Amino acid sequence: ALAVLAVMLFHADVGIAPGGFVGVDVFFVISGYLITGLLSHDLARNALSFSNFYARRARRLLPALALVVIATGVGALLWMPHDHRADHFRLMTAVALFHSNFVLGATTGYFDAPAEDRPLLHTWSLGVEEQFYFVFPFLLLAIWRRGKTQVFLWITLLLLASLLVSEIGWRHHRQPNFFFTPSRLWELLLGSLAALWNPQ
Repeated sequence: ALAVLAVMLFHADVGIAPGGFVGVDVFFVISGYLITGLLSHDLARNALSFSNFYARRARRLLPALALVVIATGVGALLWMPHDHRADHFRLMTAVALFHSNFVLGATTGYFDAPAEDRPLLHTWSLGVEEQFYFVFPFLLLAIWRRGKTQVFLWITLLLLASLLVSEIGWRHHRQPNFFFTPSRLWELLLGSLAALWNPQ
């Protein structure tokens, strides 16, 4: 709640949270912690069901996401300048396919003034999350049987590789790097390590 509030205050530009955008980074760590906790709990009981995992994600995300996409689509038709509508509807499609972060990374910067006029700007973080969760459960399952030490080792190696990509990216490709999933994985994986270190 505090992480989301910080982001909202940053975008409201009220002056009391000029660095509030870091709430997204905090949210990624918390998300990695929660989801890894659920997965590891199921794996420990030999009860992991991918269909149940993704069904839970769908029930949690899709109703609110559909409402936002439909509402902004109607708003775009009613009030958005004609030359901006094509961009908005292209982004709507990307949101539905969970890759809006790549579209935004190729067309805007998160801190650019025009980005404030894009009602679906915030969906980039959802894209990063869902791309991670399309892959991570299968990866965790593949290394789980090798023991906890191997799980820690592989996740740590992936975390360090992602952190390296992020460090290189912000120096040489700052705009796309902000939205780039491999540059964000280390935050989610940090939460994963915390969950494995302190199992529920």
